[in-house]
Amino acid sequence: MACNLDNTWVECMDEFKKLLAENGLPWQCHTCEGVDKEAMLSAPEVMDAKTDAGCGYSSIRSLSSLLRDGTIPSAATLGGEALLDVMDLIHVKELQYLQGFSLTAGCLAFAYFFRMDLLKEQNPTLHAYCRGVARCIELTTRAVMTTRVRSDEDFIPWLKPLEPEEALIEEKIMNELEEAAGKAESPTIAARLRWRKLFLSVLSGFVLGSKKSDAEAACDLCGEACDLLGAAEFQREAEPVQDDRFFRDTEVGYWASSFTPSKPLPCAPFAEAMQAYKVMLNQLASLKDLFTMPSLQVILEFVEALGARRPLLLMRAIAVTLLFRQDPTECFLYGASLPQRILQELADEHGAPLYLKIFKGDEEMLEAVLKYRIQKTMDTHKITPDQPMLLRHQTVEAVRSWALEVSKAYLLHLEAMMCNRGLAHRRLMNALPHLGSLQEISYNTDKSVFLFHLPSVSPEMEAEATKRMPLLAMYVNQHVLHVMQLIFSLTLELDLFTQGELIPALWYWNFTQRAQIENLGLLAPPHAAMIPETRINRRTKVPLHNLALTTRTTGRSDTVRLTILETGRMIADALFVAACLLEAKGLIDLRSAAKHSLMTLENTFNHRMKCLQHIRSPPFTPYAYCIAAKLDINTDGNVDSQKVFLYAQKASEVAVGAADRLKQLMASKELDQSRRKAIQPQVENMERTARAVGASLAAFATVCDNDEALRGYHARIEYPFDPAMLCFTFHKKETQ
Repeated sequence: MACNLDNTWVECMDEFKKLLAENGLPWQCHTCEGVDKEAMLSAPEVMDAKTDAGCGYSSIRSLSSLLRDGTIPSAATLGGEALLDVMDLIHVKELQYLQGFSLTAGCLAFAYFFRMDLLKEQNPTLHAYCRGVARCIELTTRAVMTTRVRSDEDFIPWLKPLEPEEALIEEKIMNELEEAAGKAESPTIAARLRWRKLFLSVLSGFVLGSKKSDAEAACDLCGEACDLLGAAEFQREAEPVQDDRFFRDTEVGYWASSFTPSKPLPCAPFAEAMQAYKVMLNQLASLKDLFTMPSLQVILEFVEALGARRPLLLMRAIAVTLLFRQDPTECFLYGASLPQRILQELADEHGAPLYLKIFKGDEEMLEAVLKYRIQKTMDTHKITPDQPMLLRHQTVEAVRSWALEVSKAYLLHLEAMMCNRGLAHRRLMNALPHLGSLQEISYNTDKSVFLFHLPSVSPEMEAEATKRMPLLAMYVNQHVLHVMQLIFSLTLELDLFTQGELIPALWYWNFTQRAQIENLGLLAPPHAAMIPETRINRRTKVPLHNLALTTRTTGRSDTVRLTILETGRMIADALFVAACLLEAKGLIDLRSAAKHSLMTLENTFNHRMKCLQHIRSPPFTPYAYCIAAKLDINTDGNVDSQKVFLYAQKASEVAVGAADRLKQLMASKELDQSRRKAIQPQVENMERTARAVGASLAAFATVCDNDEALRGYHARIEYPFDPAMLCFTFHKKETQ
């Protein structure tokens, strides 16, 4: 229909068709004569209607037109040093993707990734290499996207296949890489092809494998790949040169139809990039130790230490894949189920085999527990025939449900430790409500099922026995206190505390470690004198003493764990004293709120740590109580320099003593190799921090009684060795 000026509508399509038929004219477009239609349709305004051109117009050419007119040369021209440069640049740019940057800002800038068919015809060697890279990218994306340890800023996924799905067969790609390596023109190119084959094998074993042997083989290949990166073939005298004819940084975003704004990233030096790959491969190889670690505590230490090193997301995703590959209630790390491992740890590490025996259905032990419970809490003459059966079922289910809830807490903890540090901090805080309810479940199970308040022993032993018998509650409390310590450590590491909140934060840091030491003392296997003999009434068959006490076994406590906690508490003590002394002398301000803050320091701290109110025990300690613990170093309203000197000297000795104990711990022959490797970075950083604190306090003690000399010094808050361990440093002012 067409409208005339007089608003009359006329049917014109039939007339138009008739005109074409009479004249025999084909349909032609005259408005774009002389314009490259493909280039025009590739313009950003056409490809993405939301694009705001703004200013700085430039032409974006399609890949086909660039290949057709020779702007992008044939891949057949790549050989010798030019081919080596391209392969190394792709290798370095792939690392950027593993670090969380977009592929369009990295290796996809190599134009032939979009024309793999053409690359295969022109340069089979480079095609085999690029095909291996493409499959590694696919496996990386799969590993990351199937886990829950990433945040949006961690990873920009590439969800479009670089090759047809039917072509993605790992064995076929690896065979092509080996064949290309055999025909390579130089040993350096062959080494890169073989390394790509190894890396693809590693990812395939971790991501696609389902057996323990697959993971172990992948760990072994990591060592081989790391050795190859250190070989002479991977040493370069000069950085690889990027040929902008092949690497199209400007057009790649439009060719890929990427909605993620990206700009070209400068390549890291080749040696640094290879070192980053070596670190990742060594970390992947260390995952093999998970299968042989003797206890859950050692596994937790390993995972926490790994997360503290801030590994690449791929590394964290693979670790989570191994931890969660099977249903943990049936099989954990290709061994016993996680609930059974928890109860096994209670038996082996804490000398309490009763709960594991009930979990496994030991009839003799279960019968004795039931008879003791009935004797102490019921009238035996009024028991119906069904009640013993119900109590039996309740006892078994109480242990199983407790173990299942604790395993959930452990799984959440392991997953949180493999997140980036900010996400780990948030997830640990979000886990506190569940931990609070778990404390309640544990206490109720101890009291109602195992009757810890009724040990039936002599009055002299009763008080001590009652403190040691709520074993399930103490076990959970140990984990809760550890999570609280981690929350404060991560808050320090992420620099979330204002300077005025450091004193209460240090008090809490000290308190959580001191409470863990006390709790471990009660949780540890008791002395033989504390374990009464198991005696059964011959007539009623009822145990005379509570089996939760008489079935305990003697043993040794975890000295490594205790040493780390005790030295950590000593360092926290020294830091707390240093904070009080430096503030009293006016060298540092630890009482003022942040600039432009609308809240008092007390409200800021109490609101920030409000999440701790979800915990049943210990109760939340507010800011005012923490501040009240500051040292009293005043005499008649003035700072007593003699007290300051004594406190500084003593705190310096405590810090140095902590450093010496940590050094002895790492030299101990009792520490097995896998655990030593896991805790070594943390212990070494603690030792260096302790010595720095001791040196600063010793220097402060020499001049603390001379106010004139103190004016030539200043104190700073630093994190010199570990981002989670602060240090008050005392320096001379630099003269201009």
